[in-house]
Amino acid sequence: MSTTYKVFFTNYSGFNNNFAFFSAAPIVTNNGGSPVYGNIIASQYVPADNGDTTFEIDVTQTYYAWTSISPVATKDLPGSNVVTKISNSKLATLGKSGAPGSTCDVKVFASQLGMNQLANLGFLSGTFKLVNSGGNPTFDGNATTYQAPDGTYQIASDQGAFLPDQNFICGLGSVDSNGQRIPVATFAAQPNTVATIAPVVKFYIAQYGSQQGTVINVSILSNKAAEIDFTGKGVHAAFVKQVSGGGWEIKYGTAAAMLEASQAFTAKQKRSLLNARQQDIAKLMGLLQANLESNDVDDRYLCSFKWANGTTTEEKGAAVTGVVAAMTGHGYHVLKEPSSPNYDPANFGISAVGSPTTIANNWTQAVNALGAIASDPKTINANLVDQ
Repeated sequence: MSTTYKVFFTNYSGFNNNFAFFSAAPIVTNNGGSPVYGNIIASQYVPADNGDTTFEIDVTQTYYAWTSISPVATKDLPGSNVVTKISNSKLATLGKSGAPGSTCDVKVFASQLGMNQLANLGFLSGTFKLVNSGGNPTFDGNATTYQAPDGTYQIASDQGAFLPDQNFICGLGSVDSNGQRIPVATFAAQPNTVATIAPVVKFYIAQYGSQQGTVINVSILSNKAAEIDFTGKGVHAAFVKQVSGGGWEIKYGTAAAMLEASQAFTAKQKRSLLNARQQDIAKLMGLLQANLESNDVDDRYLCSFKWANGTTTEEKGAAVTGVVAAMTGHGYHVLKEPSSPNYDPANFGISAVGSPTTIANNWTQAVNALGAIASDPKTINANLVDQ
């Protein structure tokens, strides 16, 4: 039975932030020299609510060999916000003493290559299964052998299986908390190699906005992350806290502690979601009330705009940052801004001294600078009159 590790994260730092969970890079040898990158396993916005919100992550020691086509040229990995997804995978058995692990052959569906092209490129007969799959890499279902060393599995590819510039990728896969297969580590597949992959049970949590599957440089992102290393500890739970100043507290616990924490998390989850919503409403009401009670009626504004359909979470996050920077640059104070994961509604509390027309114009300029993803900029002053 596969071992499951649980990580519980809470934010006591005093600042709301996005956090990402990822694995240390597996030990990969004989893969043709391709750099090994990590993938974000899970991410979540965690407010600084001193434990009311818990980011809970399950990590199961169930491993997969996976393959796909990189969305960017493999030479450009990890890139910026590049997300890889599994197109084909096989359950991998790690080698044990007296029982070698899985060796999976990478093949390719080559429906877009004619027989003459295959012959001209030097591909051997029978290497490809001709189906209408547009040149996607897959694993040969009849070619699994068991010869990987202890604690590893292998991904093998023939010399004529594919060309390096076809941007095929492969790597270590696992399952997330919902049981879905996800990439954990990524590297460019190379012809005529037998890559040996040894998973590890060391993980990180970093302050980082991203989504599951995002390709990252582990050595860089882990520098300011909490390191959670289960190696040799004999326990399966970790409790991680970000504290004031951005530091980390990490404690390890038993299965009983893990179960207790999980039950406590489940019990308070609905309350936490409700509290977060109530807090947002309370902040907005407080802002409007302050507007109404202020002797200087042009002192505070509720500024807003509308998101275009199809705007992604990443685009919204970047847009909010841009608007805040623009208004701050004009000398205003941003008292409230939209928060992840939805950034909706796009309402901002702005403290300003000056002509209402000037403030409205500055707001309109900041929103228009976002381009097509934002529209309908509005400012409302203390008297709740549209400017």
